[in-house]
Amino acid sequence: MDIRKFNFDWNGLDEHIKNLDISEYVGDSEEFVEVSLPSFVNTYGRNEKILFPLKFVEPHQYLNIITNFKKCNWIGAAEYLASLKFEKNSLINNLFSISNRQINQEIYNLALVNRYLLFVRDYAAHEANKNNFIGSIGNGKIILSHDVDAIKVSYGLKMRQYFHTNKWPKLNRGENLNCIKEIVELEKKYGAKSIFFFNAGKKYFSIPLLDPNYKLKDLESTFSFIIKNNFTIGLHPGIISSFSLLALKSEIKNLKYFSKVSEIVTRNHWLSHFKQITWNIQSKAEIKRDFSIGFNDRPGFRNSSLISYEPIKDLEAIPMILMDGQFHNYIKADKDSIINFLKPIVEEIKNVGGVASINFHQRFFHSFYGYKDLYIELLEYLNEEGVL
Repeated sequence: MDIRKFNFDWNGLDEHIKNLDISEYVGDSEEFVEVSLPSFVNTYGRNEKILFPLKFVEPHQYLNIITNFKKCNWIGAAEYLASLKFEKNSLINNLFSISNRQINQEIYNLALVNRYLLFVRDYAAHEANKNNFIGSIGNGKIILSHDVDAIKVSYGLKMRQYFHTNKWPKLNRGENLNCIKEIVELEKKYGAKSIFFFNAGKKYFSIPLLDPNYKLKDLESTFSFIIKNNFTIGLHPGIISSFSLLALKSEIKNLKYFSKVSEIVTRNHWLSHFKQITWNIQSKAEIKRDFSIGFNDRPGFRNSSLISYEPIKDLEAIPMILMDGQFHNYIKADKDSIINFLKPIVEEIKNVGGVASINFHQRFFHSFYGYKDLYIELLEYLNEEGVL
């Protein structure tokens, strides 16, 4: 049971895990069942049963719900979900990260990975007579971030917008969409510091109309401003860079040259992600943190977690749980309803002491999109909830 892949506070109880009487079984089922939680553990704001992959339940007789928690491989199940192994591979999903409507949606609405680990820790505390650790959680944390897909209005941007909304956007080609200084000044009022992810792709590694198309040499003053204010510059790799080490290294070199950053954090454009392939090339490119695990079409927990997870040693994957494009392009909900969608997510972050990022593209602060006032309201809400 490899618990080192999870950035989780065991409070010294990890030494007791190897002595716990729980299963290490791994089967081949793709179904999910419910497991009843014993009375000595905390339920962390939810009910006394939890969804669990049958693949990690040792075969035994039971009725509608698993009552013998010792038959469950809790760490194996946590890694199964965190690593996205439960997802069926498809090119469209790998490229554009769309959720599966046929799967039990509780997987996307609860941080099951966190809850499995909390159960193991509570069980270890119970067995070691250290019950004061049962129910203990840290402070939840939301990391603010902004994907920079366009600096000025281009034909490609207008085409992508039309594809989503079936309306030709009333934006003039060449119109400024930077808005980064405005965002920095807003966030500073709340003591927050976000990440701005910039694309650094060369033309020969970019896909026309799908990938961003701007030049980093035009952003040197923007980079200086971000660094001066101690915000973070990250890389927003194009689609090809999610599966090509050569393309990814080219972008890293380009971003480092113009921004002068030394350590690279990433979020892939379109959240394009080929799971182990992507993590392998990121590791080879010496990327330390990636924020690409999320959905384009809905808010929620793609890998059923609110946790920093190491799919490969020294590579930290932090989930993205909500972004503006989910509402503007897919759900088509009024932007003012975003906070209502966010509230149960924040509740779960606080329930399990989780960490995740949210993403608001900097161009959405332009008057055409009109997200500035909403973002101010969102910052006030997150600040009040103590998760900034």
